[in-house]
Amino acid sequence: MTKDEAKIYFQDCSFDLDDCYREKLFSFKQFFTTRPVISKVFKAKLEKLDKLIEAYSVLAEKVGSNEEPFSFDAPSFNDNLLDTFNLYYEAKNGLKESIFAARSGMQVSEGVQALLELERSLANHVTSYYELNDPDIKLSSEQDPMSILRDLKAMKEIGINSFVDIDFNSLTNSVTEEIKRLHLWRQY
Repeated sequence: MTKDEAKIYFQDCSFDLDDCYREKLFSFKQFFTTRPVISKVFKAKLEKLDKLIEAYSVLAEKVGSNEEPFSFDAPSFNDNLLDTFNLYYEAKNGLKESIFAARSGMQVSEGVQALLELERSLANHVTSYYELNDPDIKLSSEQDPMSILRDLKAMKEIGINSFVDIDFNSLTNSVTEEIKRLHLWRQY
């Protein structure tokens, strides 16, 4: 990328380059931490972030970063519904905190990639138990985590503790809707 091409990414800034970069980075952080994780949307936004990082590097004449690389180990999910969703939400919240606390575009990018990997990991795990096709499910309609945990506890009280115990014909709640959404997510 040339300097002229890089300036296009910062043409709306009338103040210091570093401040403008931080402001733009903040809007990316806000996007990634407040929107439902949809792979195609996040990947497209990541491409824009990568271009912004490259443009900033060219204009600021910075080569590379001396920051620690982002590290994330996806949790190992098991057959227990409550354990799986607790692990997922704990990891997801930790990743969102890390993304928001990131000081560089590269850390944001790596955090978002980890968030996508977590979502993919859960979707693969959950959908390995079922073959579902529900045309009424919307990919962008994540279920409320508190509703899911409440429904998981209610399911546990009636003896539904694992993924194989769920009967989609007789049970409809936020957990079953989220499992259906994850099945659809995996297809995209």
